[in-house]
Amino acid sequence: MPGIVDSVKRDLTAVVEWGRQKMQEGDYEKATQHFCMALDLRPGFLQALVSRGFCYLALGEEERAQRDFADVVQKDAGFNRNIYVLMSLSLKRTGDLHGAIRYLNRCLSLFPNFKPALLARGELCLKVQDFERARSDFRQVLQDEPVHLVARRGLADSLRGLGNFLEALRQYSRGISDTSQAMEHQLEPE
Repeated sequence: MPGIVDSVKRDLTAVVEWGRQKMQEGDYEKATQHFCMALDLRPGFLQALVSRGFCYLALGEEERAQRDFADVVQKDAGFNRNIYVLMSLSLKRTGDLHGAIRYLNRCLSLFPNFKPALLARGELCLKVQDFERARSDFRQVLQDEPVHLVARRGLADSLRGLGNFLEALRQYSRGISDTSQAMEHQLEPE
């Protein structure tokens, strides 16, 4: 019996690796086939569900991606923090901005300082005109990374949305200044 189990493990590992290779090559159709085979070998295998969901998302099959991502979150909410950002992207593409924000809220309740989720939620909050929450998310990113250009621009956009035009202008100016300094630093000979 151990030989059979070892054989299935080897087959499962090989199938998942082939799928990942196809993902890296951009052949999402073939990758999806490999992840489906992996799920046939081990139903509910979380790594295969995440990867297949990513492939579905890349192929524009948002509903299928959402099913895989929801399955992962249901089975193990803390398995992969990126799953929440992928789910929110999928929901955003289908026009469900508030659903996308709810998934990011869940993510941030588990992973409070996860910058991609903070940035994504901030951007979505700008779209739904929740400028106060957007401002809070972008400020949180800037506390750890003061020269983060996307967060700086998002903070300025949220301030503009709140009607604080002078402070918004200061933040836009600081973003331009930070970017100029970074570019000059990159151009300096070593």
